[in-house]
Amino acid sequence: SVCMLDEDKFIVSYVETTSSPILTKVCTLSGLVITAGSAQTADTVGSVSQIGMSIVQLATDKAVLSYTYGSGTNATKSVALTVSGTTVTFGTPVSLNASLTAQILKSAKVNTDKFAVLNDQYMQVGSISGTTITLGTAVSIFSNAAFTPSSDIVSPSNDVVVVSMITGGGTSYIRAATISGTTITAGTEVTTTGAAQTLYARSATVVY
Repeated sequence: SVCMLDEDKFIVSYVETTSSPILTKVCTLSGLVITAGSAQTADTVGSVSQIGMSIVQLATDKAVLSYTYGSGTNATKSVALTVSGTTVTFGTPVSLNASLTAQILKSAKVNTDKFAVLNDQYMQVGSISGTTITLGTAVSIFSNAAFTPSSDIVSPSNDVVVVSMITGGGTSYIRAATISGTTITAGTEVTTTGAAQTLYARSATVVY
C-alpha cells in the first residue's frame, strides 16, 4: 500500500514474505528519480497466511497504517506514524474490532487526525492524538457480508464517508455515513447492479 505525504515524498507499506514483518519505506522524488529510505518495521506479526494493508495520509508528516494478518480476535490493527525526513516513528498498534478480519481492507482520512477502516461489511473510526489511537465502536455498514477488492471508501468532506461493496453475484451496495467523534451514523443502503463500484469524491455532494 502507498500514500502521498508531500509533493515530493510518499510512504510505502509492504511485506517481503508471509513470514516477514510489516515494513515501511519513505521515498523521495526528484524529477523521475525515486530515492528510497531504509526499511523500518511497523509490526512483527510472525508467519501468517494472509496479509492485507491500507495506509492513508493524515498530514505531510503523518499517516496511519491499517493491516490484517490472519483471522480471529486482534487480527486487524492500526498504527499511527510520524515522518521526519525518511525516518518513521511508530505509535503502539491497536487492535480493531474482532469483526474486522477480512484480508482485504480499505481506509480513508475523514478529518484532522481521524480515519475510518472498512473491512468486510464492518467499519470502525479511530481518532489520533500524537501517535495514540482511540477507537470508536465498529458498526455493520452493509447487510451483505461479501467484501471484495472492488469495495471502496472515500471521504468527500470532513466527517462524511461514502462506502461501496459488490458481491460475487454482481449486486452492488452504496451507503453514506456521518461521523461524530468516533460514532458512525449510516444512511440508507442503496442497491445497484452491474460493474464494481469504485468511488471518486470531488466534493461533499459529488461522488462517482
